[in-house]
Amino acid sequence: MLFLSIAGTQRGMAYSFAFEGVYYNIVSEDDKTCEVTYMKKGTPNGTTVYQSDYSGVITIPRTANGYKVIGIGEHAFEQWTWTNVNGTYQWVIEDADITAVTVSGRNLSYIGSRAFYGCKALATIELPTTVTSIGMEAFMYCSALKTYDFSNIETIGVGAFAYS
Repeated sequence: MLFLSIAGTQRGMAYSFAFEGVYYNIVSEDDKTCEVTYMKKGTPNGTTVYQSDYSGVITIPRTANGYKVIGIGEHAFEQWTWTNVNGTYQWVIEDADITAVTVSGRNLSYIGSRAFYGCKALATIELPTTVTSIGMEAFMYCSALKTYDFSNIETIGVGAFAYS
């Protein structure tokens, strides 16, 4: 499994800044680029957990705080959590209610591994033609996702749509 290296992580937060309810990681200060990321990362019992508090319809703008949004990073909207179930810690899909994602702009070029993993209510995703790469397990367990146009995608990771 690949893990995202995060610049500027402070006090358990895994993002550089928030803009209009979405969290972002700066990819390059020189190029003024960023990617969508998750809210925080934790390690209960030594296991890495990514948490997001996203819900409803998510709109990803062309720019955020003056940075071009070039991707949806690894684990950005992942909806799994490490939970104590009857005395045993287990991975459980949270009651996620992300229903749709729209991207307003042509800067976006990739969707990272496990970006939407477990988003079982995600029914619609509208991507610009500039997106050419979808990471491993990016839409795994997205059972409500029925229609999409990924005709411009050049690379699709292993298991990108498994159990969807």
